[in-house]
Amino acid sequence: MANYTKKDLIRDLAAETVTFQATAQQIVDGVFNRISERSAAGDKVAIAGFGKFEVKTRAARTGRNPATGDPVEIPEKRVMKFTPTKASIS
Repeated sequence: MANYTKKDLIRDLAAETVTFQATAQQIVDGVFNRISERSAAGDKVAIAGFGKFEVKTRAARTGRNPATGDPVEIPEKRVMKFTPTKASIS
């Protein structure tokens, strides 16, 4: 199974909407940028029929260095979480 990339999405969007790939790229980049900006601001971004994006905080924890087995402190960090809607999974 091959990966479907952002480049593939842009190409298909341009073909489907009969527009230039540069225009389709601006649209795709704009959508991704808005999702990132609003999520970083603490908002949940919900797209009906597709899914929900939100930023979650992963707690600090102790991990292990796989090469030596020594304990390593992993700091708290914020990560993007995507939850698909039930309708988007087939």
